Amino acid sequence: MPIGLTFIGTSDYQKVIYKYKDKQYETNLFPKALEHFFKLDKLLVVATKAAAEKHSEVCDCQTQVEIISIPEGRNEKELWEVFEKIYQNIPSEADLIIDVTHSFRSLPIIALSILQYLKTLKNVNIIDIVYGAYEARDSNSNIAPVFNLTPFMNIIDWSYSINDFVHHGNAAFLKNILDRIHKRTYSDKTGWQSRNLAGLGRALSHLSDSLSITRIKESLEYAKKLKLKIADVKEDITHQPEAKPLEPLLENIVSRFEEISIEPSDLFKDNGFYAQIKMIEYYLRNHQYMQAITLSREIIISKLCVLLKKDPIKQREIIENILNEKNDSHRNDEFINYNFEINEFRKVWARVKEIRNDINHAGMRKSVARTSKAITSITENCNETIKIIKKYEKI
Repeated sequence: MPIGLTFIGTSDYQKVIYKYKDKQYETNLFPKALEHFFKLDKLLVVATKAAAEKHSEVCDCQTQVEIISIPEGRNEKELWEVFEKIYQNIPSEADLIIDVTHSFRSLPIIALSILQYLKTLKNVNIIDIVYGAYEARDSNSNIAPVFNLTPFMNIIDWSYSINDFVHHGNAAFLKNILDRIHKRTYSDKTGWQSRNLAGLGRALSHLSDSLSITRIKESLEYAKKLKLKIADVKEDITHQPEAKPLEPLLENIVSRFEEISIEPSDLFKDNGFYAQIKMIEYYLRNHQYMQAITLSREIIISKLCVLLKKDPIKQREIIENILNEKNDSHRNDEFINYNFEINEFRKVWARVKEIRNDINHAGMRKSVARTSKAITSITENCNETIKIIKKYEKI
């Protein structure tokens, strides 16, 4: 069963009938209502000594109650003590239901910070965050609604997930959020059942994963599918408020992957090489340096294959040998008209191959570049690769 975490101050709380879903409970202390609305393993009550003494009846709950005694929070040092006290009393991997009805002064901000910290370091699961809205009570019935604030806590998750995706290309956390919201529309029976949120999460994850291991054809395929999923998901967002933070991101996703949203069969055509250039730029922008230099190496071979009218899949070894000067095949009549192009590509190839080998062999060589120098070299050589591909493309 989950653990309840609640806060009380020294205010004179008035009796009211709190209503949560189909349940009601009359009390002046919301912690008592909390144990009525939820089955709890125990209830942790955060309170100063004065608050605990004034509202000692909170200990009369049927659930086991533990008081987390905190200082008054009169200065920054005491605020950090509050943070530490709460953190120390929450067990790892706990399921938590949090009540912020009677939290006071800076406690709501501290509580929010602690919860995010606990999720990261102690792997706690925030099931619900509730607020008994005494000020929103009906003056005739004296019934006060209980608001579920969990979706607003999820905004922090949205922020981290979107940041991870936009700046690092990792869609795993974003997929988890979309899956969770999608499933909740079925379990909560809200009236609207999501059709496409989970599908969008899968599409994002597939694209992110394929890009992360430089599966170029798959990346093109998933980018195209993602574009369709984004068009489909807008109706879900309209009907599901919890998915609203996704809306501003959609345009960013479309613009970010629009230029690689092509048919995989076009990989070795002009628009295919343009898409690969955009992938290299994407890798550099997201600090995925190994992927950037790996694709730079391959795009050189692919482009020279096309220039020399060789199959970019079946005859790559022929072109690689030419680039490595392992034979004189480029001096044959077949390639005599391309000596200038071959030599231009060789110059870029030699530098790209060297730094790529340095990186892909994990530094297990006699002479290796320091990390900062390697990153600089990768960036410079990827940009040189882009230049030569553009030079021989109609782009």
